[in-house]
Amino acid sequence: MGRRLFLLLLIFIPVLSFAQDQVGYLGVGTKELSPAMKKAIGVEYGVLVEKVVKDSPAEKGGLKTGDVIMEIDTEKIFDKRILTGLVENKPGKKVKLLILRNHHKKLLKITLGAIEKAAIKVEMNFPRIPDFNAILGRDTRELMKDMEAIKKELKEVKKEIEDLKKKMK
Repeated sequence: MGRRLFLLLLIFIPVLSFAQDQVGYLGVGTKELSPAMKKAIGVEYGVLVEKVVKDSPAEKGGLKTGDVIMEIDTEKIFDKRILTGLVENKPGKKVKLLILRNHHKKLLKITLGAIEKAAIKVEMNFPRIPDFNAILGRDTRELMKDMEAIKKELKEVKKEIEDLKKKMK
């Protein structure tokens, strides 16, 4: 246990010392592309823009709901985490977004916003704890859905146990 704590501190302290006061802000809500979606629109990577915040850098730069963000400054976007990391690390900077709109690629130049960092966000990989990353990488709605499914399964198991008890009597 002491070794793990030491390793965590070794990783966490440099993150704190280099933390920025501001992070970049684009102003979009995104969704991962499923394999079927990628095949349907003919891309290998990217994230779908589900929402564009009013008066945000994304709206001012011409990004629209339904666009697929494929690259930022030639960095390929394979998932939401990559997009967030690239945007957060460039507060106030002008970036080039390669997007797909109506099956056509388009290059947008957008100046990212800069917002105060509310909390420190740390992402780590723990290869020996596979479920840890799965839980951290999910939002509250997904976790609530999973919890509801587990509750339902538990009720079914309880009912089966009750039925087995009745049969044994």
